[in-house]
Amino acid sequence: MSIGSSFYFIEGSGSALDGVLWWTTVAALLLAIGILAWFIFFHRRFYDVHKQGSSPLRGGGKTLRNVEYPFSVAGGYSGAVSYRVGEKGQWKLAFPDEYGVYLIPGKEVRGNIYLMGHP
Repeated sequence: MSIGSSFYFIEGSGSALDGVLWWTTVAALLLAIGILAWFIFFHRRFYDVHKQGSSPLRGGGKTLRNVEYPFSVAGGYSGAVSYRVGEKGQWKLAFPDEYGVYLIPGKEVRGNIYLMGHP
């Protein structure tokens, strides 16, 4: 062991406060990483549903990302209803099932939904 290394690293010079500070720093970093991971993987985003057209569309005013959005038309209308996801999305047609419920697949729900009923 050289004289220089024994001068800077004297055994027994550390205090108990150094260990507490180290563990506190590690705990704070793990907490920050955990919160960041939660936002990336588990945070659910709500999107607005805008209803347009002359048909009275019934459904919630908000939907969650990656969750199917069911809606119906008052009065038992059984024709096609147009929808698009996002302001610049492409209009698509949705058709009702045997119970008169229209579904927008969850994998498509990535922005605000615009519905338009056809008279």
